[in-house]
Amino acid sequence: VQGGGGGGNVPRSRRDVSGAVVVSTGEEACLRDVRRELKFCEKVGVPVLGVVENMAGGEGGGIDESGARFSKGGEDVTAQVVAKLLEEFGSDLKIAFDAFPTESTGVAGMCSAYGVDHLGTLELDPMVGRCTEEGRGYGE
Repeated sequence: VQGGGGGGNVPRSRRDVSGAVVVSTGEEACLRDVRRELKFCEKVGVPVLGVVENMAGGEGGGIDESGARFSKGGEDVTAQVVAKLLEEFGSDLKIAFDAFPTESTGVAGMCSAYGVDHLGTLELDPMVGRCTEEGRGYGE
């Protein structure tokens, strides 16, 4: 079951599947859809094997290669900020981020509330976006 973005691909009857692995992001709109999908699976008797959190944030490259941009008063100050961070923390400093920050307990909290297993998370890889912007395939 692929959650979000218009309701996902939810099986319509028990005979279609023997179990469901639900995929969700931590975005609240998607979590609402997934809660409905979990209730639907329960209603039609499809066991939920667990939930996988997709695009769960992650760790980007080094600060000097992360693609992060900084501005102050409309002026791009990225070079100055990166230089200061590298001076202060060294070249092994990494950018970590939440792709879909939420005020709720997210996918793990939803899993706990519904009594289903949180099977794990798939991090959002910044290289996917970079490859798209450069017009090349991932891994080329």
